[in-house]
Amino acid sequence: MNQDRLAKVRANLRNQGLEQALLVDPLSIWWLCGYYTEPYERFLALYVPAEGTPTLFLNRLFPEAGGACEDVRTFSDTDDPVALVAQVTDHAKPLGVDKELAARWLVPLMDAGCATAFSLASAAVDDARSIKDARERELMRRASATNDAAMEWLASQVRPGVTELEIADGLLGEYRRLGAQDHSFAPIVSFGANGADPHHGPDGTVFNRGDVVLFDVGCKQGWYCSDMTRTFFTAEPTEHQRAVYETVRRANEAAEKIVRPGVTFAQIDLTARKVIEDAGWGDYFTHRLGHQIGLVDHEPGDVSATHDEPVREGQVFSIEPGIYLPGDIGVRVEDLVIVTADGCEVLNHYSKAPPPPPRARPHPPPLPPSKQTHPAPPPPGPRRFCFAWEGGPWGAIYASGQRARAASSATTTQLVCSCRMDAGHCGVTGPKHMSRTAWAFFSPLATMTIMRAYMMVWVPMV
Repeated sequence: MNQDRLAKVRANLRNQGLEQALLVDPLSIWWLCGYYTEPYERFLALYVPAEGTPTLFLNRLFPEAGGACEDVRTFSDTDDPVALVAQVTDHAKPLGVDKELAARWLVPLMDAGCATAFSLASAAVDDARSIKDARERELMRRASATNDAAMEWLASQVRPGVTELEIADGLLGEYRRLGAQDHSFAPIVSFGANGADPHHGPDGTVFNRGDVVLFDVGCKQGWYCSDMTRTFFTAEPTEHQRAVYETVRRANEAAEKIVRPGVTFAQIDLTARKVIEDAGWGDYFTHRLGHQIGLVDHEPGDVSATHDEPVREGQVFSIEPGIYLPGDIGVRVEDLVIVTADGCEVLNHYSKAPPPPPRARPHPPPLPPSKQTHPAPPPPGPRRFCFAWEGGPWGAIYASGQRARAASSATTTQLVCSCRMDAGHCGVTGPKHMSRTAWAFFSPLATMTIMRAYMMVWVPMV
């Protein structure tokens, strides 16, 4: 049992006027005592009194608790776990319950008279979980570093003919190759106008060059979640597309700039929202600015215009403004931040730089006729040919021709002979200058001589 975390939960319960609570969220139980299992339809709970030892209730089907909790009560599928809980609760006091407690357990607990009243007590745990300790912050840095690397992979998968679903289906394998265990939420992959749906589910939409591409993805690594969104242009953006993107990026960075202890969540939201409203797209920023994150991707305590609590050191949340123009374009830029003593630490480092400016293609005015120059073409050079017989690569032929070219003249035609044997090079390897008359006499003789031993190759030298 983590005593520091338990003390925070108990303090929060007292602030709510409660002296006991029943927690059933598997992740909250793990966060407090280190025991985790997925109960499915079976009963799993941790009873937390204001004083004394907590009690863990486990089905015997579940893994053993080991040293996770000092007091462990087990039961079988044919036992009634409600009766076990009724043995430890204080029936004379109200009982705080977890928001995850299903009605199939809550109603029997009420019927059994386990407490004088039942009230929602999840905030006692949620508030404690929202302040990440040093170890949790480091785990979240690692998960975000993995997400940065995965975004690089995602960008490399965009090619003509690929579908949104094909890229989304391949992401889990990349996460696991990078060391993560799972998605922290179902990935969002949007091509073209699909980006205007903030929670578009990947489908068979095929990528076409020029589509704006949006990836909103996250992984779970070492129990903790990451979350990031980037928007990509796959061709030179139009001025309209560039303006939308730049507005969203500036909204993201403006909000991150003011994050520090004491600033309210509402102020952070309104800072980003004002940038988008001033640009004329306020009606198309259709969601809150962000959400807290930790063991799950969306934890309580959102970054919205109605959340007036000040942020505190150790909290981690997203900053994700967006503009969504139906049938046209959707842009979102999202980072996670950790609140520090004097500001915030941005966990995502994958570039969100603006798209490059249009490449200028200047067309200089034509020169006046008097200034125009038309250089004369070079005089025709000598006609050069190369005869070569070769047992090796064509490179020897080219080399011989180059030697012939160096010795050429306008009045001669060259015959370059190069012979390669196993022990090395031998034979005639230089230009032989002769008149056209002599060449006409020599050519048939040379041809017959060459073909006696090797194949003749005629190569025009250019």
